[in-house]
Amino acid sequence: MVEIHTLKPLDVDLLVRMARETRPVVTAEEHNTIGVLGRAVAEVLSEPYPVSIERVDIKDTFTDTEPFFQSLYKYGLGVMDIVGAAKMVMERRNERREGDC
Repeated sequence: MVEIHTLKPLDVDLLVRMARETRPVVTAEEHNTIGVLGRAVAEVLSEPYPVSIERVDIKDTFTDTEPFFQSLYKYGLGVMDIVGAAKMVMERRNERREGDC
């Protein structure tokens, strides 16, 4: 697991190294899906090390003001959402491997 707290500068070497070690990749963030971490990671990895990525974030919507942890679950950012994303990306990886045979 890597915690990325800023998009600029984005540590490209770290992302590539982690993708090589763990592939595939799941990003999870409490921000809107448009133009933030998940897209930045996908863009950075697309050339040096293309890898399957699953993004967990707030879909393009306006959010309500409520307690932080309550909003995580409301907008699909709870623990089970992240676990589900990891399972999905692993299934895609396994399907690709079977298709290579």
